[in-house]
Amino acid sequence: MNAILRSAFLSIIFVFCLASFTHAQEVQDKQMSLVVKKTATWCSNCGSWGWQWFKELIEDTDGDAYTIALHSTSSQLKPPMDLDGSLLAHFTGNGGFPTFFVNSVAGSNYNALVNAVTAASTQDPIAGLGILTGYENGEIACQGKVEFFEPYAGELFVGYYIIEDSLVFGQTAQGPNAIHRFVLRDAMEAKPFGNGMTLDVQPGESVLFSSVQAYPASALDRLSLLGVIWTYANGKYSYLNSWMEPVVNAPLSSLEQNNHFSGTRSFPNPAAAGQSVTLELPASVQGLVNVSLIQNDGRILQRDVIQAENRQEITLPESLAPGSYFLRLQQGESRHTLPLTIQK
Repeated sequence: MNAILRSAFLSIIFVFCLASFTHAQEVQDKQMSLVVKKTATWCSNCGSWGWQWFKELIEDTDGDAYTIALHSTSSQLKPPMDLDGSLLAHFTGNGGFPTFFVNSVAGSNYNALVNAVTAASTQDPIAGLGILTGYENGEIACQGKVEFFEPYAGELFVGYYIIEDSLVFGQTAQGPNAIHRFVLRDAMEAKPFGNGMTLDVQPGESVLFSSVQAYPASALDRLSLLGVIWTYANGKYSYLNSWMEPVVNAPLSSLEQNNHFSGTRSFPNPAAAGQSVTLELPASVQGLVNVSLIQNDGRILQRDVIQAENRQEITLPESLAPGSYFLRLQQGESRHTLPLTIQK
């Protein structure tokens, strides 16, 4: 995640219709706000009045906003460079530390910040986001469902951000063992605003955005995934809505319903473009199985049909770029998702 990658805008709408995720990925018809504190561990104001503001904002906007700390490039808790630089540039205000934002708009008055969240919470959302998370073999996986409540036409991005709560670390004006709340630690993609699509949708339609990222398990009980829906127009990203869920210490596929594929393995993983990948299915699976290779922005790259024997192979396209993908198995109403990493 050391380089900012500009994604091509996709004109393919991937309509989300997987019945096995309907319950787990419930999307709330609610407008949430994103409160960002631009901060740094060396900043005395960040550890004094800014610290108090942040604590009170968490309490005073609970249920209507997600309040996160975005550390600067010079802070000891800075996220990766490709993320902090671009997001800090997005959250521009008076240039000082700390600076607070509600939905990308800077505010210098505490009551005005709270009032902005309250006002936004009364609005009808254009779209909402539901998230499934999982953790297995050193990787966080997530699957997000964006559901539209109003018509929408244009470019839309979804970024997933790894948030760590109650992180013990030094902070000027607080001491060496300060408890940092809701620190933005990393992004699931090597793109600060995630993956995007060009859409023309009506109310009730949905799209799927998925991602996988290697991440150590040391702080797993303190990690959540914040999903943010961004619109993009005229060279500018704008906040639309967000949702956050804890990272679940279980395979993402284990949360699917009606899943008789449980226990399916794929190997090798990581794999290389053009390589054959073996699928080992449970003996209870019989008949034909549909297998889709899916890019992490939801685009289907390849479809195969295999006979459900103990082991079957599919050949990956030689044109696959290194990165994170998914293999989706489907038979009737049962579906199963396996993460797949393509290495250089």
